[in-house]
Amino acid sequence: MSLLACPMRALATASALTALLALGCQKHGDKAGDAEAGDAHGGEHSEHDASTSDRVPALQAPAAGIQPAFMDGAIASGSCELALAQDLLHSLPLGPAEARDFAELGEVIGADPRVDDLLAHFAIPADARLSISIRPVLAHLPTLRERATSKELGFDAGARPDPDPKPSAARPQSWTQLDTPPPEDPALAEPPSPEQQAVMRQLGTLGLHVRAHLPTTDPARLEPLFAGLRQAFSRVPSKAPGHPSVCAALAQTHGPLRLCGSQGEGTLIARDVEGGVRFDLYLTFASERMPESAEYLAALESVSSTPRASADPEAAALRGDCNALIHAPAMVETMRAKQLASQLSRWIAAGPSAGERYAKADAALASLHDTSRLFEGAKLELRVDDGQTFAELAWLPARSAPASAAELFTLAEIDADVPSAAALCEGALVCGRSRGLPARHRFIPLTTGVYADPETLFDTLERYDDESTLILLLETWPNALGTLGLLPGQLAEPPESFFIENALGVADRALGFGVSVRSLQETRGSLTGDWVGYVRSSAVDLNALSGFLQLIDVRLSPAQIPDVPGRVETTVLPNRDVAGNYYAIFDPQADTGSWGWAMLADSDDRVRWLSGLPRDDGATPLAYVEIPDLWRLLSVSENFREEFGFAQRWLSQRWIRAQLSSSGAALGPSLRVALGKL
Repeated sequence: MSLLACPMRALATASALTALLALGCQKHGDKAGDAEAGDAHGGEHSEHDASTSDRVPALQAPAAGIQPAFMDGAIASGSCELALAQDLLHSLPLGPAEARDFAELGEVIGADPRVDDLLAHFAIPADARLSISIRPVLAHLPTLRERATSKELGFDAGARPDPDPKPSAARPQSWTQLDTPPPEDPALAEPPSPEQQAVMRQLGTLGLHVRAHLPTTDPARLEPLFAGLRQAFSRVPSKAPGHPSVCAALAQTHGPLRLCGSQGEGTLIARDVEGGVRFDLYLTFASERMPESAEYLAALESVSSTPRASADPEAAALRGDCNALIHAPAMVETMRAKQLASQLSRWIAAGPSAGERYAKADAALASLHDTSRLFEGAKLELRVDDGQTFAELAWLPARSAPASAAELFTLAEIDADVPSAAALCEGALVCGRSRGLPARHRFIPLTTGVYADPETLFDTLERYDDESTLILLLETWPNALGTLGLLPGQLAEPPESFFIENALGVADRALGFGVSVRSLQETRGSLTGDWVGYVRSSAVDLNALSGFLQLIDVRLSPAQIPDVPGRVETTVLPNRDVAGNYYAIFDPQADTGSWGWAMLADSDDRVRWLSGLPRDDGATPLAYVEIPDLWRLLSVSENFREEFGFAQRWLSQRWIRAQLSSSGAALGPSLRVALGKL
């Protein structure tokens, strides 16, 4: 069923996308006010306490600089202090299966990773950093793109059509390894022509190059690890160039190799370099390859000889004990190459129709990427300080982003008069608060191409969900916010479009959202407990919500709740799976206007509790979520207690906090996460 045929499904999809992309800033809530949004003052007083903006502090750490494994043109790069990784390994609880795996690894390397000092065992300096970089290998991509849409190749044109052009649960497909279905009767298949063979050879070179640099003062100490890898390679037959002639040729060109072997679609090479050992892993997308071809050997030579990165300002600026960086344009180009490899591989069995499918898929991914982008990737930086872990995720501004783009993220002043985050979270299982939804209409200037048509965008996201999700998260979520500003568009006709437009308007004008789950119990698969959630809104919008409920035959009745000022109307939730009530609470008239609350709660007691909490203006952070005790929340599930009981000690009294914050002078917001133990 298409989204156009189902307006309510379109609304649900838009709401989910709004929640996922709630990273913008509100246009409503300005204290100066306007006739539609009000002046965003939710109480009787002229000012309320300012909210605490840094429940998760900004990460502070020096830049780590360009690391030995970093390569120019990389999709992703990162590094991590090995002493920190070892401490984490020693502290994490392991299940029986994981404990057996580490025990087997310990037998191979001659040390127990769970308790022994691996840094000393492998002669790794105490301050060493493991660095990793991933780059695409796409030398033949332009030629293959041209041939993919050519009518002259005629790959097995009489073969059966491919009944499954998209990966399915019955025929899984990984990101780096493609499934090439054989013809139904190989004996009847004609041998490939010389031109087809040329395509197959070039196709077999498309893939990824993963490089890692492991610092050590004595590479020979790693020999037990290399011996285990050689044994693993010898147990798996492979066409890949792990045979002596290829390895000898690489050794002649680049010097002695610590390791050279293959398994599946991967070839791994290790050699001594200055300061340690370098690992180069070459992963091809397609299994249809000719490992001894000149094209493949040239690609492998390129992998072996790729130099260290010379100029990558974003990678050089990475901070923290561990960090990672993703360059989205290179990632999108690689995804499109993988799509090409997939369709050409299928062409061998399915005929030229695969070229048409490739053209459609490639055009869809290109349409998501080729637009006015504000971002071109993201970076994650992590620091450990005094037993607490701090991480910060931020987006990389696009070089083509206009100077005026920062205005899209300008925050309006609000004074929502809502419970403070500290009050909501004290004693809770899980809690959260947001200052409202993004200002969709502010991002409408970014709606060019596919983003100017909600129906086409949603259809593209549905057809190519994995790839499109990555593109949106790393590059174009502001464009998608602009698309939401165009809703309902042509997705619905009156009267459904009128309903959707007004419902979205009510959500746009909300001053803030909050939730606090105090307790939960699982009984026969159903959850019950003490909980409350709110939306801070104007009285006008509360009345509009009541009107929406009447359209589905839900009527509100007057109620009196002690210690809750103002007029209260309530009704029992119609959902049998959730035991609770809906409340419309209209505050006493204030100088700033008429305000109120839309609440969902398990009972009147939770409403009364929320009404008595300390309040602030609700302006910052943009969004905040906290789990004060991970075990207390997760152990509500009986299945979790049975499966992960071994982790109870580690999880108990361990808290996690996540905060979406304005990045100040930087373009766009940042996501901060903190993890610690009481």
